[in-house]
Amino acid sequence: EIYTLSLHDALPISIHKAYVVPAAGMTVAPVELLDWCTPRMPYFAVPRFVEIVAGELAKTPTGKLQKAALREAGVTAATWDREVVGYVVRR
Repeated sequence: EIYTLSLHDALPISIHKAYVVPAAGMTVAPVELLDWCTPRMPYFAVPRFVEIVAGELAKTPTGKLQKAALREAGVTAATWDREVVGYVVRR
């Protein structure tokens, strides 16, 4: 399961964060995810931040994602940042 959202920022462009919940027994490396996204998405839509989530994302009683809670969490210590590691997405 993957969910991406735009984090609010003072910049004129959107900054995207991807929440990834790997299937049971699977692992996902943020670099592998961005390597997959980069040729398939416009450069401005490739997430800057990736957070691997163990378990499930926060959901409402009806099973919908709690987008406000995810957006409010923002960037945490568990969030991988492509700019910190030097991953460059070309235009």
